[in-house]
Amino acid sequence: MANDRKVAGVTGSTGGIGEGIVRRLAAGGFAVAVSGRRIAKGEEIAWNITDEGGTARFLPTDMADPEARLRLIEAAAGRYQRLDLLVNNAVVFPIAEIQDTTAEMWDRVCAVNVRGPFLCSQAAIPYFRKQGGGSIVNIGSTTPALARARV
Repeated sequence: MANDRKVAGVTGSTGGIGEGIVRRLAAGGFAVAVSGRRIAKGEEIAWNITDEGGTARFLPTDMADPEARLRLIEAAAGRYQRLDLLVNNAVVFPIAEIQDTTAEMWDRVCAVNVRGPFLCSQAAIPYFRKQGGGSIVNIGSTTPALARARV
């Protein structure tokens, strides 16, 4: 692959908005790093993009694992020798009444939804600086289920 092709890493791209983002970026000429915990779905998406003439690779990633986030960025940038765009899209949220939300559930929400984008961005910035620029898009989501409480 030529080094002039733009490269995007998209977290949480094994479904929903993230899947739509990687498919659209690939159709626009980006090489994309598809990531998520659903391995079969991620491999299917990457295969479909490749089958349609795009360039994609699936990188299994649990955004709650700091080491996995670093591996995602390093694998995307290392494979393609550049990284132009990081889309922090992965989110988790428990579907529970607030009084039933455990501290462990809340810790996972914070690890994936807050710490994850921070650490991925931190890992991407050296690649952006080395090549003279890049972009980070952070997508946030809320759900009334998390904050719902019965009185």
